[in-house]
Amino acid sequence: MTVETPKYVLQKAGKPETFYQKHKLSFWLSIVALTVYMFGRYTNFEVLQTLKSQQKTLVTENQNLLAENEELRFQVSQWEVEAKVKSQAIKELQLIIEQNETMLSDLQSEIVFFENLLTNPIKAQGVHVFNIHVKETGSYVNLQVVLAQKITKAREKSGTIEMYLRGIKGESGQILNLTQLFDLTDRFQLKYFQIMNFGIEIPDDFRPTELIVKTTVKGDKPLVTEETFIWSDILNS
Repeated sequence: MTVETPKYVLQKAGKPETFYQKHKLSFWLSIVALTVYMFGRYTNFEVLQTLKSQQKTLVTENQNLLAENEELRFQVSQWEVEAKVKSQAIKELQLIIEQNETMLSDLQSEIVFFENLLTNPIKAQGVHVFNIHVKETGSYVNLQVVLAQKITKAREKSGTIEMYLRGIKGESGQILNLTQLFDLTDRFQLKYFQIMNFGIEIPDDFRPTELIVKTTVKGDKPLVTEETFIWSDILNS
């Protein structure tokens, strides 16, 4: 006898699953994802707010520093201008002091000159050499001759001046007519004194020993005066 296996098995039906049970895992995963998202978003928001606050602070500080730098640049510029003005003022004052010292020296020289003229008056008639200065620079020589006459009852006088330089050339003596050789001014006109400046150039092979100054006062009876000066005594005097 053959036993056939039944095609269908009857079982007791259980309770059907609810929606929550079916989607429980998805639900909790969604909750976790939402929680992480919200937490991350909130955290990012706080970080963003902090960064924005820091940025605002930095911008403000940067603006303050820029303003302070501009103020400092302006102050430095003012100091530079003041320094230039002070430097220029100091230079001008130094120049004025130097000019005043030069004027003072010239005045003192003039005072000494007039004192000498008054305390050592020329007693002889005619026009004489009251003072003479010789300054030598290389072969070039500057001659300053001061002519004067007797100051009591002085009247204006005019005339000519001649200068000669006696010296040694080689092994022999020689006299140079400076007035002709260098075309020097040979006229004078004075009442009390006259300062005359001359420039000459001494030949390389000539060694001066004496300077001779000759003056001739014009008149019905021309008055001639001749004076000799040792070159070494008047050189750079």
